[in-house]
Parts: sequence; structure tokens; C-alpha cells
Amino acid sequence: MKRALYFTGLACLMLIARFPAHGWGFYGHQKINYYAVFLLPPEMLVLFKPNILFLSEHSVDPDKRRYAVPDEGPRHYIDMDHYGTYPYPAVPRKWDDAVAKFGEDSLKKQGIVPGIYNRCCTG
Repeated sequence: MKRALYFTGLACLMLIARFPAHGWGFYGHQKINYYAVFLLPPEMLVLFKPNILFLSEHSVDPDKRRYAVPDEGPRHYIDMDHYGTYPYPAVPRKWDDAVAKFGEDSLKKQGIVPGIYNRCCTG
């Protein structure tokens, strides 16, 4: 009996391992945003709950843009492990300084979320 259970479990693991694990995708983003509205304080709930469908539908707009615009992908993540340990003293705080130190291609490969913020929103 134990042997049959062992092989059944092993077979299940092998089947699960065959299928690639993907992120939660558009559906997951929409559901997370939908349910997040119900966790808001009552003062905010009166504003967000009437617009809950709009919010959940449009929560995936940034991801749609990521697939439509080739340079948008790296703007959605950053791999900070590549840059050492917190508080990341080796990472320049300004975009131009970071490009000079690492090169734009390398920065885009590791993700550039904060770089885009500094480039667009600070001097």
C-alpha cells in the first residue's frame, strides 16, 4: 500500500513538473485589485467600491503596454540582487550616472524601474 501511494505521489509530481509555472497574468492582477478594494478603510471604500469594475479592468493596462511597446518590459521590474546588498551603495542614484557606470544595455537587462522614475520625475 505504501509503495503504491509513493508511486502515485511521484507520478503526480512528475505531471506537475511538466507544466511550466507562469505568473498570475492578467486574470490574477484583476482579481487582486478587485479584492484589495474590500480591504480599504471605510473612508476610502466609498470612493473605490463604486468604481471597482473599472479599477480591476484597468489594473492590467501597464502589462498590456509592456507587450505592445518593446522597451516597456524592463520598466516593470528590477533585479536588485545583481547590485549587491542593501542599501546598495554601488548603485548610482541618477540615471545618467548609472548608464555611465553599468551601460544602458546592462541596466535594461536587470530592469530599470527606479531609473525610469529618476529619469522622468527628478532633476
